[in-house]
Amino acid sequence: MADLRPAHTRLFPHIDYEGTRLTELARRVGISKQATAQLVDELEAMRVLERVPDPEDGRAKLICFRVEKGVPVFVQGLAVLRELEGELGELLGETRMQRLHATLLRLESHLTAQVESG
Repeated sequence: MADLRPAHTRLFPHIDYEGTRLTELARRVGISKQATAQLVDELEAMRVLERVPDPEDGRAKLICFRVEKGVPVFVQGLAVLRELEGELGELLGETRMQRLHATLLRLESHLTAQVESG
């Protein structure tokens, strides 16, 4: 089994709980469909992700976390994120942490708009 790389984990926050189509996942991450497919293939081989039929379109597939391995990996990642946020909050204080959070949300919105516009 290949090791989990940062390129793999880059996909995780962009996968909806009910699953996300490959083309949408590639758009969200901002990489080519081919590069996204390769990462998904590798994560499928590691049994972290799986492709399931899209209930809205029988020809399409959704990329989902596998319950037995993918969901625990995702939950562990969220726990690490919460821990990092706590440490950063202690370092910056509540007011600066709120400002940082607001700034990051504005940045994410700006970058998403740029990706969507082409």
